[in-house]
Order: sequence, then structure tokens, then C-alpha cells
Amino acid sequence: MPTIAIIGAGFTGSMLAVHLISRSDGHLRVVLIERRPACGRGLAYSTANPSHLLNVPAGKMSAFPSDPNHFLAWLGSRTLPHNNVGRSYGPGSFVPRHLYGDYLSAIIDGAAESVPSHRLQRIKAQAIDLSLNADTVQITLSNGATIEADRAVLALGNFPPLPPFEGAASLTASGRYLPNPWQPGTLNSIPSDAAVVLIGAGLTMVDMAIALINNGHRGPLHAISRHGLQPQRHLTPPAPPIQPFSLDELPLNARGLLRAVRQRIRTEPASGWRSVIDALRPVTQELWRRAPHIERARFLRHLQARWDVHRHRLAPEIAAQIGQALAAGQLHFHSGRVAACDATNGSLAVRLRSRGSAAAATLSARYLINCTGAASDYRRIDDPLVRSLLARGLVRPDPLRLGLDVDRDLHLLTRDGAPSHRLYATGPLTKGAAWEITSVPDLRVQAESLARHLASPTQAYADAETATSFSS
Repeated sequence: MPTIAIIGAGFTGSMLAVHLISRSDGHLRVVLIERRPACGRGLAYSTANPSHLLNVPAGKMSAFPSDPNHFLAWLGSRTLPHNNVGRSYGPGSFVPRHLYGDYLSAIIDGAAESVPSHRLQRIKAQAIDLSLNADTVQITLSNGATIEADRAVLALGNFPPLPPFEGAASLTASGRYLPNPWQPGTLNSIPSDAAVVLIGAGLTMVDMAIALINNGHRGPLHAISRHGLQPQRHLTPPAPPIQPFSLDELPLNARGLLRAVRQRIRTEPASGWRSVIDALRPVTQELWRRAPHIERARFLRHLQARWDVHRHRLAPEIAAQIGQALAAGQLHFHSGRVAACDATNGSLAVRLRSRGSAAAATLSARYLINCTGAASDYRRIDDPLVRSLLARGLVRPDPLRLGLDVDRDLHLLTRDGAPSHRLYATGPLTKGAAWEITSVPDLRVQAESLARHLASPTQAYADAETATSFSS
């Protein structure tokens, strides 16, 4: 029986396994390898903080593209924990992320119960090495075991952020610099009156600020980003949808794209920028694929920060808390970058250099938290499996350092640029090829499409050159 090994069991890896089981009609065995205690949760949905909410309303969070009400039906059928008794969730609700983790765990548990145990094997271990033999993929695990499979899929999810400035790592020993905001217990050591600098002003910063405030933190919070932009919120009620963009009306350059968006906002002012950005979503991935490399790079350099704050919005309840912290003078946003940080006498002097200025301001703080977001430059990621794959030449970073390089069919590309016949990738590490591949509405389509491709009996041993293309 052909075996497919999936390395990583966050949303994408788990849903890929579920779709493979349902589509393979008994002719495939799936091995799901995950180092965390539970499958389905990944980094995003492992939080136990009830104030960490989904950034997408519940009505758009079904794990199954063909069943848009699946998540809502699950919410309506379960007994809520004591702190949510009496609360009902509708399509526009922003649900605690830990509940969504429960939902995904229930899906993968249900899939495992529906088939004989040999069809879906879940292994709690870390994959630390991978090699290709004549006919198989051999995966070495942290517990000393090895797994042999016919094909393997990397669904590695998100890695902790990289050091945000030179010398940051040397501050870790002081206990004042917290390099990984998602490390359990990260915030426990911070006194409630301490001044805290948060490097980054995106969704990770928001999560950390909310967690601190809800824990009774009273000290000042300083969020630093290159542009100083503040995360935006979802409207309630949501703005009415407008006619989606077509590929034919959009230029394949960053300047022209910005001009097209601004023109649509001018011609439909009642809809506002939120609806206009949403109108780009049906074509974003294909637009990214068609754009020349130089234009993708220009977009990342000049427009990504603005895209992120408009595209990845806050739940209204979270936005209200952030607004209150701003109004109270507790939370401050700063534009610039951290040039250096000196630790002296139990405090930190954070030197901040503003854009376009040679002068540097200094913020005094007791703690510094790295909230710059998931690492995507795989040359710098300190993970044994990633290091092994790169050293063996089985994979290569994509040209923009957003993840690993894949072709349109999600075959991983080798060091020489050849598509692998047996290695695939899915989820955020394919961002270089797809750009918009970090939220559930996009990830669920990619997982189902890849499962359709892999589960086809005629494709069980197909070479990359003859594999049937599909949209990721």
C-alpha cells in the first residue's frame, strides 16, 4: 500500500491527511508526524488565552471549501466551556482561537476513527532528517525511529521569528530579551509595571499586548515597526461586497496595481478600502504568479506593510481593546527600526532610528519582545530537518526568501531547480509561489487540491513532468 508521510500537523497538514483518507478509497496509508502534543492546532490555535480571537469571522472559517457552514454547525453542536456558557456564535462572530483548535482536533480525531488504524498513523515526534533512497523517502525522527514512505509532504507551518537586529541574540541570556513570543510562559516574568518594547506592529504584537493587558499589565507598551502603521479592524456590520477585480484589468507591476486600487476606491467611495482589498482576493494568487520577480520584490519593499494592515484585520473586540490602550496612553506606536540595544543595570536602552533620519532616539524599557512574525528565510532557520534538506540539496529557498521554492504543482524544487518526484510542500512555506497562503480560506483550498492530486491512483508514482496541474 503506497504511503504518504506528512511532516507537520497544523491546519494544512491535518486537513491534507483528512482529505487523503476520504479520497483514497483504501489504497493509501497516511503517516502524520507532529512534534506538538495535539494534531490540528499548530502554532496559531495552540494558545489557551480566550482573548486571542480569530481574525476571520466564523462564517468563513469552515475547514472544508465544499461545506461553508461546517464550523458553525460544530459550534452549535458542542457544549461550550464554563466561561462561554450562554454565548452563541453566528457567521459574523470572532471566535477564540483555542475553540478553533478544538474544532480541528475533532476533525482529525474523527478521520482517524473512521478508518482502520493502519490507514492513518499519528506520530508524536520531530522529523530531524530526510533522505531519498532508490524508491522511498526515509524520514528520521527525534525518538530514533525511521519512517519510510513513497512520498512526503512538508507542512512545517511557522517558525519562531529571527533576531530583529544585530546583537539581539546576545541579549537572551539577560532574560530581558524574549526572542520567541509563543514560547510557553514568555510573559510570566514581566512585572505589571514594567516598560516593554514590542518589535513589530502586526498581529503578533497585538496578541502580546492583549495578553499583557488582560493579565493586569499597567506599564507602557511601545510597538516599533518600520512604517509605524497600526493594524486595522473589521467593520461591523461588514462593508458590502463589490465586484471582484479581473486579471485582465490589473497590471503586473506594483505601481500600476496601487493605482488600480486607488482608482477603484475613488469610483466606489461608499465601499471603502476594505471592500476593495477583498475584491482582489479571488485573483491575488494568480496575479502574484504572473508578476515578474522584480515587481514582486518592489511590492514587498514598498507596499507589503500597507497591504498587511489592510488585509489582515483585527476582530472588533480586539481592536476596541487596542484603541483603549492607545487612548489611555499605555500603548505607543513608533516608526523606525531598532539600531541597537544595550542592557545595563537591569534595564534596556533601545536605540531607535527613524526612516530617513540619521538621528537616533532611545527608549528605556525593562523587556524587549520579538514580535516580527514567523521566520521565512530558510537559510537562517535553525531546525535540524530544514538544515538537512538544504545541505542535501533536496530543497532551496525561494528567490524572495518567503519560504521554500515550489512549482505550480507544489513539488519542491531541488538546489538545481528540478522538481522533486517525491517531495511536496504545502502551507505557509509555499508563500513565495502563492503569496496569499496564510489564512484558512486559502489554506483549505490548497490542502484539498493537493490531496486530490496525491490520492489519484493514476498519479501514485507519476513524475513531476507528467503530473496533472492543479490550482493551489
